[in-house]
Amino acid sequence: MHSFVPGHGSIGTKEDLALQRRYFDVLEQQVSAVIAAGGSQEDALKIELPAPFDSWLVGGMGRFESNVNYLVAKQSEEA
Repeated sequence: MHSFVPGHGSIGTKEDLALQRRYFDVLEQQVSAVIAAGGSQEDALKIELPAPFDSWLVGGMGRFESNVNYLVAKQSEEA
């Protein structure tokens, strides 16, 4: 069995890594949809994540904002 030891939190599993990957895929799809519809970075920051990712935002939005800002910048570069 392989384990994943993050910089914070408990030891993770392959399933945890797969879920993290799914989060990035979902977020990228949602940010892309906002940008394709002519939305702004501020609009993208208003995205409501589906479960189980919505609970990940409890305790602060810092990482979510960083992720969205990165994806908006990436979309702008690709356009």
